[in-house]
Amino acid sequence: MSTDLYIELDGLFYEVKNSPASTAGAAGRSVSLVEGISRISRDARLVTDFGESIAQLLTLNVSPKYAPVVARKEVQESGQFDGPVHIIPHWQRKKTKGTSDILFTALPVSTFQRYMDSVKNLDASLLIFPLYAVLYGVIRKKSGNGIIGVVFQHDRVVDLVIGSKRRIYHASRIVAFDETPEQITTLWANVRNEVRAVEEEEGIGIDKIISLSWITTHDPPESGWDKLELWPLPGEEVAFEGKTYQVSFPAAIRMTPPRLSVSGAIEKLCFHSRKMMPALAGLLLILLCLTVGGHFYLKNKTDQLMHQLHQVKAGLKNQREQLSTVITPVNYDQVFTFLKDLERCTRVPSFREVVNHISSLLPKGAEVQSLKTTYHHWGVELEVTVRARLPFDQAHRAYQRFLNGMSRLGFAIEEAKFNTSIQESEFLARLKRKI
Repeated sequence: MSTDLYIELDGLFYEVKNSPASTAGAAGRSVSLVEGISRISRDARLVTDFGESIAQLLTLNVSPKYAPVVARKEVQESGQFDGPVHIIPHWQRKKTKGTSDILFTALPVSTFQRYMDSVKNLDASLLIFPLYAVLYGVIRKKSGNGIIGVVFQHDRVVDLVIGSKRRIYHASRIVAFDETPEQITTLWANVRNEVRAVEEEEGIGIDKIISLSWITTHDPPESGWDKLELWPLPGEEVAFEGKTYQVSFPAAIRMTPPRLSVSGAIEKLCFHSRKMMPALAGLLLILLCLTVGGHFYLKNKTDQLMHQLHQVKAGLKNQREQLSTVITPVNYDQVFTFLKDLERCTRVPSFREVVNHISSLLPKGAEVQSLKTTYHHWGVELEVTVRARLPFDQAHRAYQRFLNGMSRLGFAIEEAKFNTSIQESEFLARLKRKI
């Protein structure tokens, strides 16, 4: 028997479960009273009013970041609770510069901790939703681009929230003295008056009022709403203590996003993980089948490619054998040697270039007496004898200039001699230039 929903309202703890037709009559689900959270044995959702809690919409002179802290202080100082207060924010947003609105549920810390401790003692995962989180979830789901109200009448109480996707304008609880027809009529009249007052104070137009129902709901009067329509949320039939009721509160609960639950992150993770286990198992089975099928498919393709590769290799081998018998190898060593020698010769200075280099480095009054040029495979070798009919200092400078100039042209000085007499000087230089 599948159980996934529990509702705690007005001091009573309900269990909503799928039931066979024999026990639920025409209804597909049945409702029964149970002891409390300790009765829960499988993953479920719990919607609760927390008994002695209150829900409020406050405008505070702080940024939204600090609104829950200031709201707790406001409630604490109001004296509505004897001990420390815990705040459960449902919605908060900046209103103007320096102010923000916050919709929250307040309850004693001891009460909240009792619920959290009860969840820890369960073997199952439980998501707990405050009642006003469900009402806010309906506004988020059904308001579209307009402004709507959500009214939930149960026992002798009406919970009312008015807002849109972007803003909550009003939230209140209206209570009658008892459940007599006269008091219930007065209760609905107070709801109508409060809706009209919100429209006038906020300067807004409410498109419609969506009403939620439960087994303790009293039907509203058909008249008195003027132009404002009361839209019952589509619901379902449930059986409770031998009677069948048309209720829409379970449908509203299904509209509530999990993020509005007060349960911890680990509790939410465990809840959704178990809910997704069948889908994950099916997905893993599909992936396994795809993997096995892919293995055999790719193995077959690999075998085909290997066969084609062997054929290509055999064809290349045959072509190489045929070419080796037709083409006679040619020895190009001599050609390469000749080309290397030819290229080397282009880098060796010619005799004319040597003469030009020497002439450019000798001053007027100096002349070459002898020039011996020898070309080798590694380069060129020079032996130069120069006679200078110049004073000693000019002749010696010409000697140094000649040696330095030849060095800059890439010649290495192997030997250099300088001889002088009264009227003339003579110098000898042996040079090499390698390539």
